[in-house]
Amino acid sequence: MACSHLAGFVAELVDGVLDLSPILASYTESRGFPPYDPRLMMRLLIYGYTTGVRSSRTIARKCVDDVAFRYLAARWTAQSLRQTPPNTRR
Repeated sequence: MACSHLAGFVAELVDGVLDLSPILASYTESRGFPPYDPRLMMRLLIYGYTTGVRSSRTIARKCVDDVAFRYLAARWTAQSLRQTPPNTRR
């Protein structure tokens, strides 16, 4: 997505400008499924808030239906992250 689009600007802001090292440093525990990537979450929250979408359920729905949200989520959706990985099925 072009940087002239708000989603492109948000992606560049989160990936290249914001210092997320304090947040990333707190992701050290390895129990259970891995957490969502903090960069992905920041992208979605910043874009959602700037476009008036504040509900987590609406953001999750937009990650399926809206091109800009899909771009920011890097094609991850809440449903794809909830699926059990093949090597952990019983």
